[in-house]
Amino acid sequence: RALVPPITYMPAGNPNFVGGRILAPPGYTVDTFRKFAEIIEAELKPYWDAELDSPEYATLCEKWTAFVQKDIVPGIEQRSDLDEAEKRRQIRQWLAPPPPIETFYLGSYYGTGFLGIASKDPDRSRPLANLINSIAPKLPGAYLVASQRSLFGRGVGNSIDLEIIGDDLADVT
Repeated sequence: RALVPPITYMPAGNPNFVGGRILAPPGYTVDTFRKFAEIIEAELKPYWDAELDSPEYATLCEKWTAFVQKDIVPGIEQRSDLDEAEKRRQIRQWLAPPPPIETFYLGSYYGTGFLGIASKDPDRSRPLANLINSIAPKLPGAYLVASQRSLFGRGVGNSIDLEIIGDDLADVT
């Protein structure tokens, strides 16, 4: 009998942290990244001003649900590369409203940007990745992606990347 840990053995890293990257084409200036920062901050500000269980947060949740139903769900439903179960999972994930924001930082260097965000509800930070990702279309020419990173810095959640290296394929297979 093999000693195998449960699939949930590997933690997701800091459970109350979502990180993101902004990649822009060559030639984007500091002023362009400043404008990107202003756009991102304007989109996030209502979430860091809100408190859990406040009327402001309830309004944000209503607006989020309407946005997802109008702009995200149709795109997921049209994807032919996903089976129905995966479509339902992605829709459920997007429909979870982002919690209010506890902390947020944003920086840039050499044509790339980075950001980090934590929730006022530490048990619900993953929806913040969707909030960040929803801002991407507002950054012309740039690529913005956010996710909750794994403990080991690759993949998400319960995953392990295993790299086997050797000089002879027969020795490592």
